[in-house]
Amino acid sequence: MKHLDIKDQAILIGFNPAGECVYSAAIPVGDYWDDEHVWDDAKQVKKLKLDKVVGFLFGQSGNLMQHFESTFDIQTGLIKGAWAKHEDGTFQKM
Repeated sequence: MKHLDIKDQAILIGFNPAGECVYSAAIPVGDYWDDEHVWDDAKQVKKLKLDKVVGFLFGQSGNLMQHFESTFDIQTGLIKGAWAKHEDGTFQKM
């Protein structure tokens, strides 16, 4: 398997309840922290039937800074739960 050498990128993938990809993006990490996302708008979550978003945040040197997953209620568009695993091994559940 070839190493992709992903640096300073947020890789984001969103799935509907059937497991189909309904959203994907690769953006600079700075834009990830500063910008709005489709899951920040309940109307967009409902429109896409966005059930789950999985994300990988890579640092300047290609290190995996964070891996996260957020789940949503597609009827209300609101977040149901989320977790994040950080580079230092800490695990955060929301």
